[in-house]
Amino acid sequence: LTDRPENLSVREGALHLIARREAPPLKCKNDKRFPDGRSYSSAFISTQNKKSWQAVRIEVRASLPLPAGRSKGLWPAMWLRPDDLGPGEIDILEGIGTGDAGKMPTLQQTIHFEKDGNAAKKSFVLPAGSGVDPTQVHTYAVTMYADRVDWSVDDQVTFSVGNDEVPGIAAFLDRRWFLRVNLAVGGRWPGDPSATTELPADMTVLDVRVLAQR
Repeated sequence: LTDRPENLSVREGALHLIARREAPPLKCKNDKRFPDGRSYSSAFISTQNKKSWQAVRIEVRASLPLPAGRSKGLWPAMWLRPDDLGPGEIDILEGIGTGDAGKMPTLQQTIHFEKDGNAAKKSFVLPAGSGVDPTQVHTYAVTMYADRVDWSVDDQVTFSVGNDEVPGIAAFLDRRWFLRVNLAVGGRWPGDPSATTELPADMTVLDVRVLAQR
């Protein structure tokens, strides 16, 4: 993940996070795990130590580089972490690309929390028949209430979690949260890109809006 203009830029009023193949491999300044460099680069942006919020609605209007059959190894995400960096994460949306032309990318909304001292999570995967084509522009949102979280796509609530699903959710939400947006490449979940993966890949963010609860 880099902050090079080749990977992260603002053009024509939109934020572009670009994943690229690198030949020769790109050397990592602060990561000694890859002394020979990495074959892919991408971008990560965060409001940590700049802006954070509590009990609000956060909307991200974006298109994701996840064409079916041509996006294996790509992992765009928009997610929230608490200012104190303690246990907890709210994923507005994560997308996992696919190398199978007959299979739609995975679009998942998740809350990560701690239960009895162990990591736990609740997730919702948008069904293939939802009509959400991630390569087109959609508004992905999460609304945090005092004791509930709602996820939505284009103003349609898709997933909701309250105290029944996450015991003690009021205390969990009683913190300030900052936003991260990134386009990852590879990893245990998406796997490595394939020869059919379209690179460079552009995650385009048109708007990020922080609003009062609806």
